[in-house]
Amino acid sequence: KNFPIEMISEATNVAKEEIEKMRDEM
Repeated sequence: KNFPIEMISEATNVAKEEIEKMRDEM
């Protein structure tokens, strides 16, 4: 399957935000 670059970049941004939230809670 080929994913549009927009979907990949959006998923990456969401993952980054989740990681930032986890860091703040530590």
